[in-house]
Amino acid sequence: MADNDIFMSSRWFSPYITSSEMEAKMKGEEYAGKDGVFGVRVSKSNPSDFVLSVWRNGAMTNIKILNHGDYYDPSIGEKFASLSDLVSYFYKNPNELKEKNGDWIHLKFPLNFDEPTEERWFHGSISSAQAEKLLQDSKIDGSFLVRRSASKMGSYVISALVKQDVFHIMVHCTDSKYHLQGGEKFVSLEALIEHYKKWSMVDNSGVVVSLKTALNSTRVNLSSFKKRKDALESTGVGEKKKDGFTEEFEYLQQQEMRQTKDRKQGQRPENKAKNRYKNILPYDDSRVRLQIGKEEDGSDYINANWIRLPDNPNEYIATQGTLSTTAKDFWQMAWETKAIVIFMVTKEVERGKNKCYRYWPTNLDTPDTHGNVTVKLDSETQDDTFIIRRMTINHVKQPKEKRQMLHYQYIAWPDHGVPKDPGPCIQGIKDIGRELDIHESRHKYRPPIIVHCSAGIGRTGTVIVLDCLINLIDKYGICVDVDVQRSISQIREKRSGMVQTAAQYKFIYDALLRYMEYYRAREKAAAENYESEYGNISSLAH
Repeated sequence: MADNDIFMSSRWFSPYITSSEMEAKMKGEEYAGKDGVFGVRVSKSNPSDFVLSVWRNGAMTNIKILNHGDYYDPSIGEKFASLSDLVSYFYKNPNELKEKNGDWIHLKFPLNFDEPTEERWFHGSISSAQAEKLLQDSKIDGSFLVRRSASKMGSYVISALVKQDVFHIMVHCTDSKYHLQGGEKFVSLEALIEHYKKWSMVDNSGVVVSLKTALNSTRVNLSSFKKRKDALESTGVGEKKKDGFTEEFEYLQQQEMRQTKDRKQGQRPENKAKNRYKNILPYDDSRVRLQIGKEEDGSDYINANWIRLPDNPNEYIATQGTLSTTAKDFWQMAWETKAIVIFMVTKEVERGKNKCYRYWPTNLDTPDTHGNVTVKLDSETQDDTFIIRRMTINHVKQPKEKRQMLHYQYIAWPDHGVPKDPGPCIQGIKDIGRELDIHESRHKYRPPIIVHCSAGIGRTGTVIVLDCLINLIDKYGICVDVDVQRSISQIREKRSGMVQTAAQYKFIYDALLRYMEYYRAREKAAAENYESEYGNISSLAH
């Protein structure tokens, strides 16, 4: 997803590990000597330089990285501003790093060393510019965060906002003790921060820097995901205190209130009746336009938005549950976009209220016609969580062309709250992904996924964010950093209100934790050469 760099955390770097310890870790149970496992350590012969170690062909290959002060040089002609940039470049460009004899050196699986702290004020390897933006956006005098130093690996930086200016103070680590230059030494970063929250620091320019309010990171490496989830759950103390999930979600709500994108098309008189809810309208810049219609008279309008994100194989159409008067527009959209999958996250009626018009046939022998599109029900199966329908659609203007449509209706989402078990929801997401994989391999294009609930924002947004983050894990593995809050913010830039409640926000965390268990089980199964089926997601014991 946008702004995501899987190497942001720099967990592949360990300043004090020895060559023999690195080798033992690569050969150990977790990594099992897989070709492409890599890590970075400080050079013992010259502590200002570094060594990139890669396991390949049953042995560890070491590449010296020279530190010239203002750039890092792996002696292949390229220069990099930081170690993170260097590692990220060779990971993403596999045919750029090779030995003198011409053999390629591929970086595939980053080692995962422990972070110096699991505190939420630690932001990994964000840049000074990123830190400044975060702090200035917070507008809270005395807010602070801690990050890795880009200029001195193995050291850290406290960035703090003082009267709208950001100051950066280096934290050195010597013999596993943390200290400011010439200051008292502490056994941990936590201890150092607690000390300077009580006693202010003085910047080199003489400015007094006080640490008052921690600016917590929402980005977390998956290896620490369980600890982060536990920390968010335990944040609230007492009846009136909010847990971390609520805090992070409320920040999103505040951010949404500052959104000023136009929604003029949905407000036009000729389009108002096409909206299920008068205040839930699509952004104009990302709305789906019906090719058959015209903007001048509103005939191109449907309450739906495109969701397209970088570094994600799927694109989505997020839309409202159909009305009886918009079913023809819905099927016209499905035809024009060449969609083959619909993920419906609601029942037609919940608690006596109509949530979605039934836009599909109920009888195998009787097709329905909606505008120019005829829909035929070919099969229907049901269990406790899903009704799965296979349908055939064709268009009156293209009578010879017929398309197969898969309709997944998730019926286990409760009227209020979220499902207790995220497994079936993940199962549906994975099954739909497989359908798209098959279609792409056969037809050489990947159609969008149409996702809707009733309003097309709450459950719809939850499913889309989950799919995006699951795709990220599938691509990069457990080494990846994820940011649930940022991911929601990104899709909210395409359609407002996506992920509607703090409970849905927490559900994403629960679902990702469940998927990590499945992912690890699948990886173990692959290592032991036996099949691991998708059904394991739902059947994992809890």
